[in-house]
Amino acid sequence: MGVTGNGTGARKTKLHVVMFPWFAFGHINPFIQLSNKLTSYGIQISFFSIPGNIPRIKSSLNLSPPNQIIPLAVPPVEGLSPNVDSSSFLPPQIYGLLSQALDQMQPQVKTLLTQLQPDIVFFDFVQHWLPPLASELGIKSANFSVFSAVANSYLVVPSRMPDPNQPPTIEDLKKPPPGFPETSVTGVRTFQAQDFMFLFKGSNGGAHRLLKDPVGETSSFGWPCCSHAALRNLRWCPNRGAGSWVGADWLTLFPGSEFWDRW
Repeated sequence: MGVTGNGTGARKTKLHVVMFPWFAFGHINPFIQLSNKLTSYGIQISFFSIPGNIPRIKSSLNLSPPNQIIPLAVPPVEGLSPNVDSSSFLPPQIYGLLSQALDQMQPQVKTLLTQLQPDIVFFDFVQHWLPPLASELGIKSANFSVFSAVANSYLVVPSRMPDPNQPPTIEDLKKPPPGFPETSVTGVRTFQAQDFMFLFKGSNGGAHRLLKDPVGETSSFGWPCCSHAALRNLRWCPNRGAGSWVGADWLTLFPGSEFWDRW
């Protein structure tokens, strides 16, 4: 495992954040945007990804010192090419293999976090194992969702699938879950509900379980929201679990250092 970027190894003098998105660019890009915004406040960024993604990340990520990109070695998984670069062009059956490879990265991630000793790790929905790992090292963790507060509160709350062995039907998904705040979102069309069904496929709740379960020892949760309606969804969703919850608009609402000192 090496380091790509402008890391100096100097004694830490500023807040240090590790970014660890899922390996698809639909997830990576919001983490890059968040990283660049945090860099503008003088926060140091270390960005984790697999080697094939790094050239594209470098083209967008602010790598002014001491920011850095750290490549993660892809563990061998039967059926998965060692040269895989992202999940963007993988067939569904291979997508799951990349998720397996991610789970096998825990030892190298633990080693890196031990070496880096960041103040906090921002992680995606698939790294359900990261909060306890970070907590063991005395590092805070924050689940940063690339999905909007409205989408999360419509699909990901536990009431959507109280029984992990009983996925919701298309008719269930056409209606908001019990307790959903009164907004302009009163339901979705059949074709949209059909698209949402993929979240609930797979063993033990599928992607829905991964999306709703990064609670436990997670310190904070961040969801994109840019309207009062979205903030209502955000206020409703703390009922899901522990930790503090913030909307992504806090990056523009609180530009001063006083907010970061409190946070």
